[in-house]
Amino acid sequence: MQPVDIKSRWRHNWKSAQVVNSHLVSDPTIRQPGFDLPWQQWSLKKRFRTEQGHCGACRRKWRLTDTGLCPCGETQTMSHIAESCPLTKLNGGLSQLHSADDDAVSWLINYGSRHAYEKKKITAEPGPIVPYCHIEFTLVTNCQVQRVWQSSS
Repeated sequence: MQPVDIKSRWRHNWKSAQVVNSHLVSDPTIRQPGFDLPWQQWSLKKRFRTEQGHCGACRRKWRLTDTGLCPCGETQTMSHIAESCPLTKLNGGLSQLHSADDDAVSWLINYGSRHAYEKKKITAEPGPIVPYCHIEFTLVTNCQVQRVWQSSS
């Protein structure tokens, strides 16, 4: 049996995968810029890179709002917020955000503060109720994973 070079396999899989904004991560085996940021900024940075954050388009997809529009009038995606919105864009866009330089971190902190306020406003208003037959929860206790099914009725 030959030894497997896990890092080489990971790099190959990363380059051949269809991942949103994968061009930002040249080597997935090393710690990415900003890894040492506080969790709130690191998490927000990842949401922008993966395009899965609290933006109008995602909130509409998740049925939390009826519109996916930005206050500027365009469809509000995570990349729109960082790259093209005249109200919020970061000079240098997602590439600069990924670099986690001082300007990008400052932008993340400022955006995160505004975002927390907006999120409180949005979650204070109930969204449409979506019926589900079952909701699956995963509980982790004492390093054991348990799946719990709960009926929504």
